[in-house]
Amino acid sequence: MSKVTPSEKLTGTYLPMDSCAAEVIVAPFHDPVIEPTLQYELEVVGGSDVRLDALWCWTRIRWQRAKAQEPVADFRVPLSVSMDRYDRVIAAITVSKNASLIVSARVDGKWFTRARENGSDVRREYAVDVQGDQLREVRLQFFAENSEPAMVLISWIAVADTDMVSAMSRGRVRFGAEWAGLIKPVDQWKAPRFARGLLFDESHLEVLRARRAHPDWREHFALLEKRAAQAMQREPEDDLGEFLPWSDLRYMREREYGRQPYHNDAQLLALVGLINQDQAMIDHALRFLMCMVHTPHWCWAADCRVLGSTWDARCFMEEMTTTSVCLVADWLDAALTDRARALIAQSIWDKGLALIERDYMKHEEVHHINQGPWFCRARVLGGLLLERIWPRVGNYVDRAVEGLRADLENYILPDGGTDEGVGYWSVTLHAALPALIAYARSQKLDVRTLLPKSFDQSEAFLATMSAVTPGHVLMDGDNSTDYLVGDTIAILAGIFPRSVYTRIARANLLRDRPATYYNQYVLDGLVGFALGPESFPEPQTVVPTFRRLEHVGQLTSFRRDGARSIRVHVTGCKAKPSHSHLDKGAFTLEIDGVPMLIDRGVIRYDDPRCDLMDRTYLHNVLTPVNQDGTFPDQARAQTPVIPQGHGDERTFEAEIEFGSLWDGWMSSCRRRIVSGNLDELRVHDQARLIRRGRVAFHLQALAPFHVEGSRARLEYGHKKLDIHLPWATELIVCQELIDYEFRPVWRLTALSDEADSFELATMITRRD
Repeated sequence: MSKVTPSEKLTGTYLPMDSCAAEVIVAPFHDPVIEPTLQYELEVVGGSDVRLDALWCWTRIRWQRAKAQEPVADFRVPLSVSMDRYDRVIAAITVSKNASLIVSARVDGKWFTRARENGSDVRREYAVDVQGDQLREVRLQFFAENSEPAMVLISWIAVADTDMVSAMSRGRVRFGAEWAGLIKPVDQWKAPRFARGLLFDESHLEVLRARRAHPDWREHFALLEKRAAQAMQREPEDDLGEFLPWSDLRYMREREYGRQPYHNDAQLLALVGLINQDQAMIDHALRFLMCMVHTPHWCWAADCRVLGSTWDARCFMEEMTTTSVCLVADWLDAALTDRARALIAQSIWDKGLALIERDYMKHEEVHHINQGPWFCRARVLGGLLLERIWPRVGNYVDRAVEGLRADLENYILPDGGTDEGVGYWSVTLHAALPALIAYARSQKLDVRTLLPKSFDQSEAFLATMSAVTPGHVLMDGDNSTDYLVGDTIAILAGIFPRSVYTRIARANLLRDRPATYYNQYVLDGLVGFALGPESFPEPQTVVPTFRRLEHVGQLTSFRRDGARSIRVHVTGCKAKPSHSHLDKGAFTLEIDGVPMLIDRGVIRYDDPRCDLMDRTYLHNVLTPVNQDGTFPDQARAQTPVIPQGHGDERTFEAEIEFGSLWDGWMSSCRRRIVSGNLDELRVHDQARLIRRGRVAFHLQALAPFHVEGSRARLEYGHKKLDIHLPWATELIVCQELIDYEFRPVWRLTALSDEADSFELATMITRRD
C-alpha cells in the first residue's frame, strides 16, 4: 500500500449554488484557486501507475492497469459542515465505465453509504441522504471493473436542502409561445429587412434561392431543410430555465441533462425560413431567439456562477449565444418590436459581451490558442449590431478586430499551420472568418487584406494534414473527426477560387451523418451555403508528394503508382504545443488510402476516456518500460521537436530526435524511417536508457494483429501488412480503448530484452 497526502490545508469552504443556498459546495475540486486549500487524502490500494493531479476544471485520478473487481484508490475528504438545514450530500464525479465507486458520508459518528455503482463515462451526481448535526468526512472508494485503464474526474462535493430544492423547482417561470409585445403580427413582417447586413443582406436571398437548386448544392440544402424541419418539432419554451440548454455534460447539473442547445436551431430556422419564404419556420426561429434573450445566464450551468468562486469554463456558451442572437436578430429584424430590439441589445452586452470581455482580459492563454480568435467573433458581430443602437459604442468594433487579427497572427504559424492540429484550425477559422467578413463589409474592404501574413501558407498546411481520401484529414492531436468540421473550406473556396480549398470543397459539403456532440459547438453548412462559391470541381487528393512543416513540426510523404499508394506521416511539434498528444516521433501509415497504422484522435471532452487518449503508448511510438510492465509518458515538449527528411515520387526518408521528451528515462532517442518503394517501410529506432531496462515498440490498428514468432500480420479494409520485429523477445496484442469514432482499437507491443542502449530495425511490408 502507498499513500499520497498533501500538506496541511485549510477547511471550511462554503459556496452557494443559488440565492437561497439550497445547495452549497463544500469541497470545490473543480476550482484551481480553491483546490490547494482543501484537505484530502488519497490512499492507493491497488493497480499500476495510479496518478492524482489537480487540473483547471477537476481533480483527476487515473490508473493504467488494475485487477478486475479489486479496489484501486480510497479518497477521503475530512470536513466540518453544519447540517442544521441540510439532509443530503452530493458528489459530482465522472467515472469510466470500466471502474466503479462507493460514496459514503460520515455525519457525527455515523456512516451513510450509497451502494457500489459502475461508472457511466458521464458526470453523475452521487447523492447520499443523511441525518445529524455535523458532516465530518466524505469517502470515495474506487474499484476496477476490468484490467483496462480508467479515469475518475472529481468536480465537487456539496450539501443540499432537498425541500428547498424541490420548492425552487416548482417555482420556475413558464413562458408561452406568443411573446406578445416582442414579435410583431405576421402580416407586419412578410417582407424581410435586415438590421445590419452582417454577413449579407436581404438582396442576397434571391442568390441563395437560386443556389438551393444548383446540382452542387442541392443535396446540401436538402439536409439543411431536413435539420430545420427537425428543429420545428421542438417547443423551445420547454427548455427555458436559469441556464442555457446544452449537451456538453462536463460542468452541468444532472437534472439539466437532455436539453438541446438553442443557438444552432435558431440560425437554421431563420435562414432556411427566409430562403424558403416559410412564415411558420421564421416564427419558430423568433421563439428560439426570445428564449435565448430570456435565459438569465448564457453559460453552462451553476458551476460557472457559484458565489464565492472565480472559476469559469471560458465563454464558449456566451460567445455562441451572442453570435446566434446577433445573426438571427439581423436577419429577422422586420419581425421585432422596438422593445424586443432593446431587450436583445441589453442581453448581448449583459449576458454575452461583458463576460466575453472578462475572459478575453483574464486569460493570457486564450491569445495563443483557438479561443482568442473564436471569442472575437461575438465581439465583432455584437459590436457591429450595437453600434447602430447605442450612441457610445465608439471604436469597440475596431478594437475587437485588432484583437482578432493579433490573435490570428499568434495562431497561424509561419508555415501556415497551427500546433493544435487541422481540426482546431478548421473550427477556429469557422469562427474568425465570418467576423472578418462582417467587418470588411462594414468598412468596404477586401477581406483578404485582413488575414494573417502567413495565411498564404495555410493551403500547404491543409494539404499536408489531409488524408488520401479527398476531404478527409489526419487525426493528429485533439482531432475528433476524420473530416473538416465547420464552414471554413466552403468560405475559403469562395474567397480563393483557385486553391486547395476549392479542390476539396465538394467533399466537405453536408453528409447525412448522425449528429454528434461536436455539432453543438460548430453549426455545419449554414454560413458555408450563404458565403461559399456557386459551384465546385470534383474532389481531388491534395496530399503533397513530400512536405515538411518546420514550424508546426509535421512531415508527410505520399507516393503512388496508379491505384496503388503509400502515405507515411511523422509527428513532431513546436515548443509547448496546445491540444497536442504525448506522441512525438509517432508515424501513421495509409495503404491505397486505407488507414492501417492509425492515430486514435480524441473523443468528446465530457467522456473520461478522453483524458487517456493522449498517452504515449497509445500511439505508434517507442517507449521505455516500467518495472511493473506499464509504459511511462513523454514529457510535454518545452523545445521544438521537428522531423527532418526528404522524399520524391519513389523514395522517402525521415528522422526525428526526441530524447529531450524522455527526461529521467532516456539520454537519447532517435527514429529514422526509410522507404525505397511502395511496398516496404523500415523503422530504425536508436535509444539509450539512463538505467538499464527494456523498451517497447507500439503500433495501433482497427483490426487485430496476428502474431507468428517475431512477425505480426494485419489485415484491414482488404489491405494486408506484414510487420517483422526480429529484435523483439515478446509480442503482445490486446484490444485497448477506442478511436475517435468509438471503434475498438488493437495495440501491438513488441518488447525488447534488457540493455543500456538499443538499435532496433523493424520492417513493415504490404502484402497484396
